[in-house]
Amino acid sequence: MIESIIALSVSSGIAGLWLWGTAVGGIVWKILVTIAAFLSVLKPLIKLSDQIQLKSEILTKWRLFEDALHQLIIEISQNKKYDEDIRNRFLTLMRSKSIIIRDEPSESVNLRLREECYEQVNLELPMDKFFVPED
Repeated sequence: MIESIIALSVSSGIAGLWLWGTAVGGIVWKILVTIAAFLSVLKPLIKLSDQIQLKSEILTKWRLFEDALHQLIIEISQNKKYDEDIRNRFLTLMRSKSIIIRDEPSESVNLRLREECYEQVNLELPMDKFFVPED
C-alpha cells in the first residue's frame, strides 16, 4: 500500500491527468504528494520490508512444518501404527517447531484470534479422526 501511494504521486502519467487541474483535484494532488513524501521518509524508519521478509520466512517454515506433520499423520493413519521410527520423526518435528517459535518476533498474542483459530482447528480436525495407539 505504501509503495502504491508513493508510485502514484511520482508517476508522470498520473501527475499529468486533467483531474489535478481542477480545484478539488489540485487539493487532492497536494494531499497525495504530501502523504507520499511522509511515507517515503517513514518507510525506511519502520523497516516494513524487513518485517514482511521475516514474517514471510516464518510463514514458510510453519507451512513446511505443517506439511511434514501432515505426512506423518497420513502415514500413521494408513499403517495403523506408531513405531519407533515415526516417534523419532515426530520428536524431530517438535524440535523444529520450537526453533520456529524461538525465531518468531516477540509480539503480543491476540488472544481472541488464538481462540478463533483453536476452535477452527477443532472443527477441521476433531479428535475422533486421529488414530490413538493402544497401550
